[in-house]
Amino acid sequence: MNFIGLGADIGPGPFELLEARLSIEANAAALAAERMPAEAMVELESYIDQMHRENDVLLLNENGDRSFHMLIARSSGNAVIASLIEALWQQRDNSIMWRKLHEHIHAPSIRPLWIGDHYAILSALRLRNAEAAKRAMERHIKNVMNELLEASENGQVEFVETQIVGRQGHSNRKSEESK
Repeated sequence: MNFIGLGADIGPGPFELLEARLSIEANAAALAAERMPAEAMVELESYIDQMHRENDVLLLNENGDRSFHMLIARSSGNAVIASLIEALWQQRDNSIMWRKLHEHIHAPSIRPLWIGDHYAILSALRLRNAEAAKRAMERHIKNVMNELLEASENGQVEFVETQIVGRQGHSNRKSEESK
């Protein structure tokens, strides 16, 4: 699969979005561990159940996952953090590259790992352990990043962000030279 020649502004790539999420969502989880109301933890568990159902029927949507992360963001008690996380998820949803990668990294064999990550995050939140919640969120997002790297290295997806930018610049120079 090749993202070159899509003819669209592709915006930040998946690794950039995940790097930002790693920093911001991990800290949001730490804050949520201290501030999240008990009833929100019950709601988080329902989102994990939804992730199971989405996986069981091989749905590519991630409504349960997104709802899980957004509830943690809101439960951080910091509106700026919550809005940053919402913006990162919206950017991801609008990313052509992410949609293409999504087809390759959300196989039923991978989702159980990520669902397990969500249980670990929930467990740390229930313990009100800010450091454990932060580490669990970091581990989850790093697992997603590692899966993207593996898909890229295995040739499932031709995806190196710097090559995309470089190739676009190269093709623009070629067309200007031919004028």
